[in-house]
Amino acid sequence: MKTAKLLGIFCFIFTLGGIVPLQAEISGARDVVVTTIDDLYSEISGEFETDEVLRASIEQSLEQHLTPVLDLNKFTKLILASHWKKASVEQRQRFTEILKAFLFRTLTKAIIEHQQILLSFKDDITVLEAKPGRTEERAVVTVVVQNGSQAPINLDFRMGYDNGRWSAYDVVVQNVSFAINYRAILNSEIKKNGIDNVVESFASKLDF
Repeated sequence: MKTAKLLGIFCFIFTLGGIVPLQAEISGARDVVVTTIDDLYSEISGEFETDEVLRASIEQSLEQHLTPVLDLNKFTKLILASHWKKASVEQRQRFTEILKAFLFRTLTKAIIEHQQILLSFKDDITVLEAKPGRTEERAVVTVVVQNGSQAPINLDFRMGYDNGRWSAYDVVVQNVSFAINYRAILNSEIKKNGIDNVVESFASKLDF
């Protein structure tokens, strides 16, 4: 069903962020979510001769618009949890590097495969006003995707304000945290095989 495919795609579009004024106004968190969604739709709405041309356009857009404002370090820390303190600086950097490659490649693939599905939902997306987080440097931005006669899909982007900008470090899909879900998946593997082996297993799947 197109709803299931859409949900899978949006699970990876947690990498949102942007530059805002020095004051940590939570309205800025919503602004960057809206801007990033608009940028994404702008990239995939054109005509592309081949999937390879579309792929190149998406990869360039992700690197240009998402990398500077993606708080991958915080996302990685949430995933590794207790393993973060035990990991060396090199292990943390390597894990973060591979995680970024995995997320970007998965998102690129999903957009290519379901481009028309995404476009068909464009007018069904509503970005609500930002809500305060636990501290003044935190905010939650909810994106509601209408689903016809079925219940809408809610995506809560957890945003942090640091170094003069808002960035996303997690997304909660229908009350399930993306970072915590990954933590549950990887925790036993890390305990059993160690961070290095888990990272290199990721890398081998990506030919990285």
